[in-house]
Amino acid sequence: MTRLSLRTPCNPVESLPSYVARIAALHGYSKAADFCSLLGLNYREIVTGSKETISRLEYLTSNDPGSLSSQAVHRVNHVRSAILGHDFQRSYFGWDKVCPHCLIEDEASGTGRRGARAYGRLSWLPPHARACGIHGTSLVRLPLTERATEHEFTARIVSLCDGPKGLLPSAKVLQPSNLQRYCEARMFGDRTGEIWIDRFAVHEVAQIAPVVGAIVLNHGLREKNDLEGLRDADDAGFELLSRGQTRFQDFLKQILDNVRQSDPRMSLLKALGPIGGCVGQLKQTGGFNELADAVREIVQETRPVGPSNMLFGKPFVRMKHSIVSAAHEYGLPFTVIRSTLEKKGLLATGTSREAAAAAVFDATAMARVISEVLNSDVVDSPAVARYRQSRLGKLIVTVSEKSRGYLYASEQTGPNGNTAAFGPFPVTHSNLNSVPKPAGRFEVLLHRASIYTLVHHLRHNGFPIIRVRDLDPMPAAARLLVSEWQDDCADALAQAIIGTIAVVDLETVVIDGLLPEPLLLDTVERVRLRFAEMLPPGLIPPKIAAGALGSRGSALGASLLPIYSMFGPDTGVLMKKGLDKKPLMIGSEYARRSN
Repeated sequence: MTRLSLRTPCNPVESLPSYVARIAALHGYSKAADFCSLLGLNYREIVTGSKETISRLEYLTSNDPGSLSSQAVHRVNHVRSAILGHDFQRSYFGWDKVCPHCLIEDEASGTGRRGARAYGRLSWLPPHARACGIHGTSLVRLPLTERATEHEFTARIVSLCDGPKGLLPSAKVLQPSNLQRYCEARMFGDRTGEIWIDRFAVHEVAQIAPVVGAIVLNHGLREKNDLEGLRDADDAGFELLSRGQTRFQDFLKQILDNVRQSDPRMSLLKALGPIGGCVGQLKQTGGFNELADAVREIVQETRPVGPSNMLFGKPFVRMKHSIVSAAHEYGLPFTVIRSTLEKKGLLATGTSREAAAAAVFDATAMARVISEVLNSDVVDSPAVARYRQSRLGKLIVTVSEKSRGYLYASEQTGPNGNTAAFGPFPVTHSNLNSVPKPAGRFEVLLHRASIYTLVHHLRHNGFPIIRVRDLDPMPAAARLLVSEWQDDCADALAQAIIGTIAVVDLETVVIDGLLPEPLLLDTVERVRLRFAEMLPPGLIPPKIAAGALGSRGSALGASLLPIYSMFGPDTGVLMKKGLDKKPLMIGSEYARRSN
């Protein structure tokens, strides 16, 4: 491959497509694409930063290997390209942005063919570039002609009737914003010192700062031709962001507080307004995740959001609670939680309902309040009783066999409405230091094989935990305490299973619940081992397996009851007609007879 005899050096900040266009003009070609075709090069690959094509171009133009790669705009994926190692969303590039004064100076003192010496700068491409810092004027747009595409820089300059001078009237007096100076300093490696927003991509800062600034100035997003308004928004947004995470956190908190007062039911994304739209758009392009994560962290640290809330496609970790969110999550009355907070001095007595609902509390403190409610004998309401029962029964043990007669029995209420109440099954005392010894000879299964017991055991021994899902992945500090509970739970379940199979011939025992899958599987394996150690002679062991329903088990079981009662076969032929069927969990025939 023969090297070109006519050559001109590439300027330090010149874009590679501009350099190729000047080489083409030097050889008498008005369009760089036609010149590249003659050389066997694909101009489009030069525009997208193909390493192989750039390497061949370096050889043809006698440039050192690798010297032109830094001048290229490298395509990262279908939406992003990199300039000087910094990713930008390609749709925001301004290939047509120029400073007329710079172009005139290029023509007067530059190299190359006269009339085609002006060149495009890499610093003009990103969205933050609005003004020329050398001449203090705004960048202007080149007209797009039919004969030149947006990347044909020289052809577009030559097509101007008066050359670059014809663009001078459009260049207004405008100094670069502090945002532009910051972004350019990061791009070209001229920055010293560190500030909070250095953690974000340059493109993220360039996109979010004008939006923040428009909200700070309260004048809305500016039109593209309002250059001074855009610069003011850039400066206001950059000034706020450069003051650090705390200032940005206070800014977002104020926005969310204002929205919450006007419309408490508005979604988080809508409540964030233009900021949510901007960050969401960046998130969708892929690769710009730091800003989205930062906004999520700030919302998570200041608002009562939890795993059921989503923002930018990810759920939150519960760090804050309101009385409303706690009442919803724990199923307890608003008034019970509020009165307990007042008694503990966490909420001023006499606070209005609206102010109490808007108050935010640390999730750990709220968990302690809920624990006090559940463990207190003073608080007595149907909702508290229901929640206590549900918390104790979250570890589901299902016994099943092929015998249809047993399935009928498990789904009927019995004469006292207490059929299949497996939770009160009597077992030996717990060995955990967090479980008090019962007054009688036996403990009930619920007090040993339950999620509530596990969480209480961890808290009792100094490990802070809010929900059992916090154990996935397993924290090192909790591993020993969790293992203690697993052994105690396995021992109790093994006793209950043995007692059951002594009366009912079972094929399978399924153990399921809210435990994270690795923890559930390990617990089930311990049950198998303990069951094998305890199994007395004369009993046939059933298969012990882990379930896969998890949190859906309770809902699916509850939904089955009305379906079975309406469409299930009539078992009256197998039972005494004189006994009425009793609804589940509403008391017993014994209680009625006692009254």
